[in-house]
Amino acid sequence: MLGHSAPFAHIHAINLTQSKSLILKRIGYLMCSLFFNKDSDLLIMLVSTILKDLNSTDVHEVVICLTALGNIMNNTIASGIYDAVVKLTHHSTDLVRKKAFLILQKIVPFILSVEKINWCWSSRLQGQVEKRIMWQRAQCHGCNTKPLLWWNQRKS
Repeated sequence: MLGHSAPFAHIHAINLTQSKSLILKRIGYLMCSLFFNKDSDLLIMLVSTILKDLNSTDVHEVVICLTALGNIMNNTIASGIYDAVVKLTHHSTDLVRKKAFLILQKIVPFILSVEKINWCWSSRLQGQVEKRIMWQRAQCHGCNTKPLLWWNQRKS
């Protein structure tokens, strides 16, 4: 913080992510994204909390978790949350589906099996609505759209 090392606060950031309060949970995820680099060993402690939040019935918890995942993604987290994020692509809320697709794009470089990713894109993006939502979101944020381009060329 402010140029000083604060290792004493790292465990408190992880504890805040497990809070019931949405404000404290959001602050905890923000602290984790600021304190930890992608090679930090403490990110392993977050995997179970992330999975719990991704499987939550509260839309706000899911969105907070998906927002933070863009900043703290590493190999361990990507391999642990892949199935939960794929399941969220069929969520009833538009915002959750959009963020899930964006996180899937972040997971792509970490997953070794290209066939698994191609299957995900080809089987999950079946409707015109979800394809349009994903393209709008990807263009707004300047995401890497190579998997989407692959899917679009394959379908045309």
